[in-house]
Amino acid sequence: MTPDQILKDDLARATQNAKQLAPSPSTPVNAEIKLHAPVLLATRADFADLCDTHLPCYALVCSNMLVSLDDPPPLDIPPAVSNLLREYADVFPKDLPPGLPPLRGIEHQIDLIPGARLPNRAPYRTNPDETKEIRRRVLVLLVPKKDGSWRMCVDRRAINNITIRYRYPIPRLDDMLDELSGAIIFTKIDLRSGYHQIRMKLGDEWKTAFKTKFGLYEWLVMPFGLTNAPSTFMRLMNEVLRPFVGLFVVVYFDDILIYSKTMEEHLEHLSVVFDALRTARLFGNMEKCTFCTQRVSFLGYVVTPQGIEVDSSKIDAIRDWPTPTTIRSFLGLAGFYRRFVRDFSSIAAPLHELTKKGVPFAWGDSQAVAFNTLKDKLTHAPLLQLPDFNKVFELECDASGIGLGAVLLQEGKPVAYFSEKLSGASLKYYTYDKELYALVRTLQTWQHYLWHREFIIHSDHEALKHIRTQTNLNRRHANWVEFIESFPYIIKHKNGKENVIADALSRRYTMLSQLDFKIFGLQTVKDQYANDADFKDALLHCMHGTPWGQFHMRDGFCFALTSCVFQQARFVFCCYGKRMEVVSWDTLASTRRTRCWLHTSFGPGCSVMSSALLHAALLVRKLNHD
Repeated sequence: MTPDQILKDDLARATQNAKQLAPSPSTPVNAEIKLHAPVLLATRADFADLCDTHLPCYALVCSNMLVSLDDPPPLDIPPAVSNLLREYADVFPKDLPPGLPPLRGIEHQIDLIPGARLPNRAPYRTNPDETKEIRRRVLVLLVPKKDGSWRMCVDRRAINNITIRYRYPIPRLDDMLDELSGAIIFTKIDLRSGYHQIRMKLGDEWKTAFKTKFGLYEWLVMPFGLTNAPSTFMRLMNEVLRPFVGLFVVVYFDDILIYSKTMEEHLEHLSVVFDALRTARLFGNMEKCTFCTQRVSFLGYVVTPQGIEVDSSKIDAIRDWPTPTTIRSFLGLAGFYRRFVRDFSSIAAPLHELTKKGVPFAWGDSQAVAFNTLKDKLTHAPLLQLPDFNKVFELECDASGIGLGAVLLQEGKPVAYFSEKLSGASLKYYTYDKELYALVRTLQTWQHYLWHREFIIHSDHEALKHIRTQTNLNRRHANWVEFIESFPYIIKHKNGKENVIADALSRRYTMLSQLDFKIFGLQTVKDQYANDADFKDALLHCMHGTPWGQFHMRDGFCFALTSCVFQQARFVFCCYGKRMEVVSWDTLASTRRTRCWLHTSFGPGCSVMSSALLHAALLVRKLNHD
């Protein structure tokens, strides 16, 4: 059909529909007859009841829409939903109805780059069986589907190369999953040949022309393979379901997920969505739909009221993956589920080394360990809780020598994992810088969760506890701290043994090897005073502003004469006026230096010395001598 013929056909159909809907002058008026729905499919019992009333009734039978209403529901679903499906049986036909889809105002158009040369390619060669199928369906390339049928495919690379590309926003998978929080009932609707339910823009059909052995053909509906086809499809779905998206519907191309908190709500939601599909003349594929379930597979994940899980079919493929000769395919599939694996980047680092340009593929012990570790962790992946924005988020983050790791929690249950491999300049950061950088990257990743409500940061790094009181920051630290301070956070210390994120990796990197940590380390003594049994009497008096003997408080620190009192460490900062140096405990204990009472804790790699021993060896002897 030519574009003019198509337009005339549409006008004729619209005129005919208007005539059918218009009341006839000879039609008797009956006030007792009420229309409850735009389209009413009557069951056999309904028809019998209507006949018993002896009232005039009118029936419209459409042969192409005739369905059997006596068949059992396709799935084991509640009776109320079964009745609803019978009422909307026209939305789920066994095949697409004959004829062209309606013009909805959103049709697929192809805008060519000005001056581009139009492609002219010979048809593909086919075997006799394919030729018969092409004769029947006028195809260029046949690709078998999972159910044994054929999919229409045409090589569109030539026309795509000269098409102006349009970027319509595609929803993020993470955002769609977040919307499901609190829902307990799900229905997934899959459209039947969704692309073919959209018309080509009038006048653009010729741009889809392709050659076969039987002549030149054009597409009247949107085919697969066109560069802007996904954008057109997403535009239409958002337009049709706009009133419901974000309330109880998420839509990703031809997958429509309806979620509700109660069965009563779910029935209402199904009804309005079915009405919208019926009005837009969009048809679902009953065989691929799932109704009223508490466990639904959606875009590679399994969604339940408790949270999200990995899709077992995908995990089976990972578990059975043989030792690879190329690694990109495995990393692609495993990376899709990285949110389920703690420290994914650090674990996969040896595998990523093989993907670097110019690096030969050499499978060694480190790659084998990483490969098997990822397979094991994905096979036993945890359940991730869906975020509840009425509850407090908790954050744990840490850094190792090669990567960053973090977990987002609510009520002690993981919501998501984050990991990132360090590279370039970040690999050379000092330990404190890596810890601070890990916090910054974590906040950047989950800022949409954390910006609008107070949350808790758990850290086993003492220096991060006093981030708000640090002074003399360099430019990089100042920028990071400014970003961190834009969040309403509370930071709490967590022992390394309790921190589940990358602590084992970070333990081998001690702050003692980084001289720039001594300034930040001084801040930790304020929290240690409460645990100091030897000086508790002195501290109790001094904290209330009253000097006690030789002890007094200044700027939150306890001083003995002119020396600041610290607690528990193996290494000591010794102050001599404005000069400070680092000495070992053995060196300090064997000398008779005066006013050199300073020591502090430097993290998980440091040993703990007895305050009583320090008191006996230094305070009494040296202060008395002084």
